[in-house]
Amino acid sequence: MTPFTDLLFYRITEGLFYDFVDNPSLRNDFSANLESYISGIIEKRAEQYEVGGDVTYGRTSERTPDILLRSKKRVVAAVEIKGRRQSANIRFGENPTKDSAGAYEDLSKGVFQLWKYLADSSKGLIPSEFAASTDTILGLCTLDNWVESAYGTEADVYAMAHRKADAHPRGIPPEHRKRVPIFSLSDMEFVLSRSDVETLIGIIRASATDEYSGWLLASIFSSKFPSRSAVEDALPFGDISKHVPWWNSLDPDAL
Repeated sequence: MTPFTDLLFYRITEGLFYDFVDNPSLRNDFSANLESYISGIIEKRAEQYEVGGDVTYGRTSERTPDILLRSKKRVVAAVEIKGRRQSANIRFGENPTKDSAGAYEDLSKGVFQLWKYLADSSKGLIPSEFAASTDTILGLCTLDNWVESAYGTEADVYAMAHRKADAHPRGIPPEHRKRVPIFSLSDMEFVLSRSDVETLIGIIRASATDEYSGWLLASIFSSKFPSRSAVEDALPFGDISKHVPWWNSLDPDAL
């Protein structure tokens, strides 16, 4: 018996991540499953949108962002996904972007990839049905609240992304270095469980403006739709035992 049931369940669910985070093979599997889950919850609430992404293009087999939301063969939104989690040093350190620069470089890579996607689209390097337009909404979805957890980290992430863009062989023009809202999966789930993809796109668009800069998606949603706080539809985890084979073998009475 344990008096810390909540902590125990956290350990056998989210806590499992830290057991394999340093294993490249397992980390890649985790990222692929994360992308599949995010694609699934978006698709469930997408209605008139086509959900795809991670399309290969060019002679060097470059890839589009992980999630492309299309309507009438036009890319309305492009979302890059980063599955890295925060360590205790990042969560509580005084200077996380300096002390854990590698982790934030991964976030900056996501911003840079979205900028490169815009630039390559404008140059005709990407098939038109998967290319961005001037009004395509961009977003970077993370597993943890990276930017919200420490003031000033977003500016550091952008500075890293600009250095990557400056060094890129094909160049990334300033007009393609747009503001990229960085938000967590739980933040996106909050919006989708109470609305739909159309609303989510509007919220992400708003978060790229000066008025809502630094706001959580959930906070923007609550500000715009104060009467829609109730969950409309639980998001699809599906059959948990399919992903966690030993789940049904647990005896709740023994915990």
